[in-house]
Parts: sequence; C-alpha cells; structure tokens
Amino acid sequence: MLLNTAIYPVNSIIFKYIQFLFPESSLWRGSCIVIYNCRREGKLTLKISMIETDQKMTLKFEGRIAGLWVSEVDRTWRTLQPTLGRKKLLLDLTAVTFLDPNGKEILSEIYAKTGAEFLTSSPLTKYFADVIKSISKQNGKDQSK
Repeated sequence: MLLNTAIYPVNSIIFKYIQFLFPESSLWRGSCIVIYNCRREGKLTLKISMIETDQKMTLKFEGRIAGLWVSEVDRTWRTLQPTLGRKKLLLDLTAVTFLDPNGKEILSEIYAKTGAEFLTSSPLTKYFADVIKSISKQNGKDQSK
C-alpha cells in the first residue's frame, strides 16, 4: 500500500521539501489544494481534495470511503473543524464509488455538526447523501437546520 500526499501547484523539488518538513501532514493551508492519494494494486482507493475560498470550504472525495481510509477522512475532518469558522462546508460526493457503514457514520457526524451541503452528480451519490442525512436524523444528532 502506498500513501502519497501531493500539493498542487508545486514542482518536484518543492514537493520533496514539503514532504520532508511535513511527513505526516494531512493539511496544507492556503490557496493550495491538498490531495491524498491512497493506491492499492494500481487502483485509486481514496482521494481527498480540500478547496478553500473566503466563503466556503469544499471537501471533495473521490473513490471509496471504506476500511482504513475512513480514519483518514476522520483525521482530515478533525484537523479542518477548528479552522472552519463561519465558512460554509460543502461535501462533494460526485466521484464517490462506495461507502461502508463507518464511512457513512463519519460523514453523518460531519453533516450533523455543520449542516454541510452535499454535491452529488448521479443517483448513486444522491443516495449516499440521503443515507448520510437519514443516519444523522436517526442518531438525533442533526443540528443542520
């Protein structure tokens, strides 16, 4: 299993320096996009992109939110949460292909705490968003309204 952290736009020398300075870093602040590539057997398992503007923060997920990668979503959320402030949180699920029960639970926790808006692009990703909202309401944690 290979875990790569890429920060764009940077050249390879800067990237190696950043990796040296922040070997376990899960968050790069500023106008950069933080991307986590988790590859297993050549297949993309999970990619998380954080896109920050003055008004909103978007967490874009690509691939499978399952297994060990749920803890990476949780770690990213715990790091991001204190810095969110009054910004609107958007959870972009347009490229999510699978959610296991733990993945649904962490996303429902994020939804309950922030009232995040979901971005979806297909019946599958709309279904994921509906399930996450439903879990949040069932757990009595929904403070999104």
